[in-house]
Amino acid sequence: MTLGRDLPPDYLAWIDKVLRARVRRHCPGWLAAYEDDIHQDVFLRVIKIHERYEEEWRVSASYLGRAAVNGVRDAIRKVSGLKTDNPSVWEEADAPPEPTWIDPAAGPDELADWKQRGKHLLDCVRALHGSYRQAVMLRIQGYTIAEVAKEMGGNEKQAENAITRGRQRLRVCLESKGVEL
Repeated sequence: MTLGRDLPPDYLAWIDKVLRARVRRHCPGWLAAYEDDIHQDVFLRVIKIHERYEEEWRVSASYLGRAAVNGVRDAIRKVSGLKTDNPSVWEEADAPPEPTWIDPAAGPDELADWKQRGKHLLDCVRALHGSYRQAVMLRIQGYTIAEVAKEMGGNEKQAENAITRGRQRLRVCLESKGVEL
């Protein structure tokens, strides 16, 4: 079976072009080596979904953009060793991912300090009320306020308030644990 065999070549080329640009746009620099693999995974997902529909169905550029963002997020979770099927990845993680922004030449004290901060952050995120935790985590994962509102089933003002209040509570929790911000 050949994927996309019934689709016009110019339409497949357009999907390929848009996905490649969107993956490149959303892929962090430290994951650039996997950019082509991410693009290929997302492209295959889109084509497989496309073939499920018997009637004429065309994807939009916004759909492809969302697919690219989700593909990049899955790749980040996979590389970080976190579950890819859970949108709230920190809720079930035993420990936060290893920090990638620390100088590799850092000493053991500095590494231990960052690990402790990560543990405190994980504890504080878990302690947030459900809607605040969801709003903060979606925002951390790169969702826009409009997308957070859509995911939470509310309007943009409610999402913005949940993000702000969640961040405030997160800050208070971290400060109570002695984490300097």
